[in-house]
Amino acid sequence: MKRLSADNTAMTTSREPVFFYGWMIVGTSFLLALLSMGIQGSFGNFIKPMSAEFGWDRATATLPVVVATFMSGVFQPIVGRLVDRYGPRRLITIGVIILAASLVSVAWTQNIWYFTGVYGVLFALATSCAGGIPNSTLNSHWFARLRGRALGISSAGGGVGQMLIIPASMLLMMQTDWRTTHLILGGLVLVIGLPITVLILRNDPRELGLLPDGDPPLAANEETGEPATPQAPVRAPLEPEKWHGVFASSPFWLLVGGFFVCGCSVIMVQTHFVPFATDRGISPHVATNALGLLHGVNIVGLLLGGMISDRVGRKIPLAIIYFVRALAIGLLLVADTPLMFYVFAIVAGLSWFSSVPLTIALTGEIYGLRHMGTLVGFVFLSHQIGGAASTYLAGWLFDVSGSYNGVFLAVIGLLLFASAVSWAVQERRYSLKFQTAAAG
Repeated sequence: MKRLSADNTAMTTSREPVFFYGWMIVGTSFLLALLSMGIQGSFGNFIKPMSAEFGWDRATATLPVVVATFMSGVFQPIVGRLVDRYGPRRLITIGVIILAASLVSVAWTQNIWYFTGVYGVLFALATSCAGGIPNSTLNSHWFARLRGRALGISSAGGGVGQMLIIPASMLLMMQTDWRTTHLILGGLVLVIGLPITVLILRNDPRELGLLPDGDPPLAANEETGEPATPQAPVRAPLEPEKWHGVFASSPFWLLVGGFFVCGCSVIMVQTHFVPFATDRGISPHVATNALGLLHGVNIVGLLLGGMISDRVGRKIPLAIIYFVRALAIGLLLVADTPLMFYVFAIVAGLSWFSSVPLTIALTGEIYGLRHMGTLVGFVFLSHQIGGAASTYLAGWLFDVSGSYNGVFLAVIGLLLFASAVSWAVQERRYSLKFQTAAAG
C-alpha cells in the first residue's frame, strides 16, 4: 500500500500482520492479574479462622491488610520510577517470585506481628511489582488507539481471579486448613506466573520491530530506496519535563481525589465483606459466591468500560462508575438475605474495578508515557492510602459499635464526591486522545 511521506515522496507500508503480539502481552497481564488479585481478594476468607486460632479481634485480624494496603501505596511511586527506568518486565519477574515466597511464608504464622510483616510488607511489595503499575504501563506502550480496550481486558483478569480463587480458596480451606491453602496458592503462582512472565513479556513493541496497536510500519521509500524515518512520539498536552511537574496540574489532583475514594470503597468492602455477610446470618459459602459473582460481573463492566471509553472518552464513564458504586453500597446497607447480597454483587460488579483502566488511560493521555510509571504510582498511592484508612476504620468501628453502617454511609458520600470530581476533569482540553482526533 502506498502513502506520501512528509516531503510528498511515495512511501509504502508493509502488510499488516495477521496477529499482533500485543494481544499476547494483554493475555499475560490478564493471567498475572488473575493470580495476584484473586489471591489478594481472598484475605477475607481467612479472618475468622485465624482469629479463632489466635484470639484476635476484628481490628487486629485486619491489621495485616491495612499495613499491606498502606505499604503498597508507599511502594507504588518507587515501583513506578523503577518501571520508567528499567522497564516493566524485570519488575514483574521479581514481583512474581516474591509473591510466591510471601504466600508460602504465611503458612508459618504464629503471631500477628509475623503475619503483618509477611503479608503487610512482603506481599505488598510483591503485588506492587507484579501488579497494576508495571502491567498497565506495559500495555500502554503496546496500545494507543485501543488502550482502553487493552487495559480493560488485562484488568478483567483480576475479576476472573476473584470470581474463581475466592470461592476456591474457601473450599480448599474447608477441606484442609488456612496454612495448607497458602502453600498451594504460593505453588500456583510459581508454576504459572513465572514461566509466562519470562517467556512472553516484552517491554515495548519496538523490541520486536512492531508499532503500537499492530499498525504496519512504513516500508522503504519507493523512489530513493532509503528506509522510512520512524515517526516521533506525539507529546501529550500536559507532559512534564520532570515527573514532579504534575503536582502543579489540576487534572492530576482530580484523578488522585477520585482514586483515593476508589480505594476507600473497594478495599474496605472487599476485606470486610465475608465477615459482614456472616454477621448478617449469611453462610460463608453464599458470601464467597456473592463476592465471586461480583467479580464475574465486573469482567463485563471492565470490558464495556474500556470499549466505551475508547469511543466517548474516559471521564464520563468514570463518573458514572463511581455513582453506580455508591448505589451498590446503599443496597448493602439493607441487605439481609442471600438474594439481596446477590443483587448487590450484580450492581457493584458493573463498577468495581472498572475505574482502574479508565484512570490509568486518562493519566497517560494527559501526561504522556515518559513518566507514566511514576505518575500512575502516585495515583495508586492515593488509592492505597484511602483503602488502608477505610479498612482499619471499618474494623475499629465494628469493634466499638457492632455495625459497619457508619463507614458504609461515609463511603457512599465519598463516592458521590468522586463522581463529581471525575466529571470536572477537562478531558477535551487536555487529553491527547481528543487532540489527535481533532487533528485527524
